Amino acid sequence: MAVGAAGGSGLAYMIGDLETKVNATPKEVAAAAGRALEDLEIRLILENSSKLDAKVVGRTGTDRRVQITAEMVGEGGSEVFIRVGIFGDEHMSRQILDALKKQLD
Repeated sequence: MAVGAAGGSGLAYMIGDLETKVNATPKEVAAAAGRALEDLEIRLILENSSKLDAKVVGRTGTDRRVQITAEMVGEGGSEVFIRVGIFGDEHMSRQILDALKKQLD
């Protein structure tokens, strides 16, 4: 059930997770996510990646957990999931996604 989906952009906010696909491997997504969190002054807690998947975890200034995961789909592409806090925060998730995409460019 999409709570707020962007029409035709391949971006959806579902049950607390912002989901999208990017043209990058999970390892590339993890590295870019780490740099994006640093740019946003979100403290990096964990950064793990493999050829198949990746997980990056950070904490905001108010100690909200930020989790970015990536799973390989096809050749060189990944599905990315961003969750902020327990129930999600769409606005903050979109800001993190924007910062992530800048790092991938």
